[in-house]
Amino acid sequence: MKTIKILIIFVFILLPSLAYSKSVYRNPFASLIPTDRPKPAGKKREVELPSLSIEGVLWGNDKPQTIIDGEVYSVGDKLKGLEAKVFRIEKNVVFISYGDKIYEEKISKKEGKR
Repeated sequence: MKTIKILIIFVFILLPSLAYSKSVYRNPFASLIPTDRPKPAGKKREVELPSLSIEGVLWGNDKPQTIIDGEVYSVGDKLKGLEAKVFRIEKNVVFISYGDKIYEEKISKKEGKR
């Protein structure tokens, strides 16, 4: 009789407390591998250089300059409104560093009145 009482206590009192509760235990079917893996450190999102108008190059002296969007810049100058710098100036090309890349921009050809 004593064994039956112990069995009844176990079934009605202890067994419900051993039942699965999602607030206490994790979902046994959920993956342990994280789904949102961090991106590798070597790959960065590429940033495109905003549209610029290279209007001309002042060439033939010790310090070449360029005209970009109506402003005159030398090598090393930061462009207004951008985190970009004039990297190098050649006869018909201006190299601009922006982000981790260097962009090659050619002089914009505008149709003039004749």
